[in-house]
Formats: sequence, structure tokens, C-alpha cells
Amino acid sequence: MIDGQAARILFYIVPFLPLFSRGALAAEYFDIKNELISKEQRAGDSYRAIILGMAAFSFAGVVGIVALDAARQSELQIPVFYVLVSFLCYLSALNMQEYKFFVSRDILSDALVDVANLSLLCCVMALVFSANYGVLYKGVVVGLGVLAWLPDHLVRLKYTWKDYGTIRTKKAHTAQPDKEVSIR
Repeated sequence: MIDGQAARILFYIVPFLPLFSRGALAAEYFDIKNELISKEQRAGDSYRAIILGMAAFSFAGVVGIVALDAARQSELQIPVFYVLVSFLCYLSALNMQEYKFFVSRDILSDALVDVANLSLLCCVMALVFSANYGVLYKGVVVGLGVLAWLPDHLVRLKYTWKDYGTIRTKKAHTAQPDKEVSIR
């Protein structure tokens, strides 16, 4: 059985789980990390608008939960941590949109957004767990949260994997073979 301190540490690690899947993607496509990505793959303006909205939402969450924690004198340290991580990751991803031209930066930006998304979801779950709800209700909230986040994460990974495979293939086809010099 996990003691209280170990469980608390585990709660702080959960939002960073997407770094493992994005890290695997980065390792697989390390050879193309400096390749340029297309404008379509960057999706700069539309992606930036979504991230900006979510960053504002995360910021409001930080302020709201801190105020709630002060008013209730309750232990909401973990939810505050989650929305703070979410806000900082969204803000970093937003800033990165300006210079997301290479595969490596695209991977990092996507990883930050994945961590931010999962952090927001973890915040909601942590708030539910801090309330006096029944075990069944808490289990349903966690189940719905996992069902909301995991399929989206996996689909986004699949399409990113496919895009990077296309970049790798184009790189292989455009690479100039070394010219052999014949000595006569």
C-alpha cells in the first residue's frame, strides 16, 4: 500500500506523463529534429488562439483556487499546483508558437500543451477528491477524465507520428548522394 507521502509525490508526477510519450516521439525522430515543418503543420494562428484562451482559463483557475483556499482554509495545494503548471505550460507553448519552425520545437510545444491539458484535468479531479463526495462519484470522475484525455492524446500522437514520418521520407528522397570522384 502506498503511504500518504508517496501518494502525494505521485500526484505531482501525473501531469508530466505526456513527456514520456512525446519523449519517445523525439527519440524516434531525433534524426529530423532540425528539419523545417510546413505552415500547415505549425497551424500558428489557430493554435495560438486556442492556447491563449486556455492560458487565460488556467490563470483564472490559479487565482480562483488560491482565493478559495484562503477563504476555506482548506488543503488545495495540489489543485493549485496543477493549474499553475497548466498556466505556465500554456504560456510557454504560446511563446514558442512564434518560432516553432523545426520538428524539435514542435515536439516541445506539443508536449507543453499535453502537460497543460492533463494538468487542468488533474485539477478538476483533485478538487473533486478534496470534497466530501462518495467513492463511486470520485471513481466516475476519474474514469470520465481518463476517457476524455487519453484518446485525444493518442490520436494526436498518431497524427504527429505520421507527419514526422512524412518529413523523414521527404528528407530521404531529397538527400543528395555523395558524388563519387573517379580517378582515371
